[in-house]
Amino acid sequence: MRTKLILGAVTVALVIAPGCRKKAPVAVVSAPRAEPMPTAPQVEPQRPAPVAPIPQVSKAAPEPVLPVTPVVVPPKTIAERLAGEVVDAYFDFDKSFIREDARAALTRDAGALRQIMADFTNTMIIIEGHCDERGSAEYNIGLGDRRGYSSKEFLKQFGLDAERLMVVSYGKERPQCKESNEDCWQRNRRVHFVPGETQRPRTD
Repeated sequence: MRTKLILGAVTVALVIAPGCRKKAPVAVVSAPRAEPMPTAPQVEPQRPAPVAPIPQVSKAAPEPVLPVTPVVVPPKTIAERLAGEVVDAYFDFDKSFIREDARAALTRDAGALRQIMADFTNTMIIIEGHCDERGSAEYNIGLGDRRGYSSKEFLKQFGLDAERLMVVSYGKERPQCKESNEDCWQRNRRVHFVPGETQRPRTD
């Protein structure tokens, strides 16, 4: 009888035991909190720099354009042309032959005289013969004349019109230099070119 009671108690205990067994606690895993996203710093918008106002240009009336008057340069006279383009030829004491430096001077003169005579038509060119102070006035007139003619003959070789070349001798009456020394005397022994008449060059 006792044995039956023990078995019954054991049976009841086995039946009740599963229902009374405590459940194992379930661990609850909570999701990690999301960190807030960092916010960009607030940048204050820059204001555009002020633009200087464009100055207003007053529209003044244009200045009147004055007509330009051309400057008219008068052509040179034949005397100016001869003085600026033709050089003297010099001679030895008491001589009238054309020495080497005189040949070079007269050769250069021939080209200038040709152009001047073409620009001043019907104009005579005077070849003046001069001497230094030594010797008589009469003798020096003859010597100056010979110097002028020898120069004319030399120029004729370059095709110049001999009829428009006139020789005049002044001897020692018109010295270029008045000192009594060799340098001054040499400057006076010469032929010089001047116009027979002065006129303007032709323009056609």
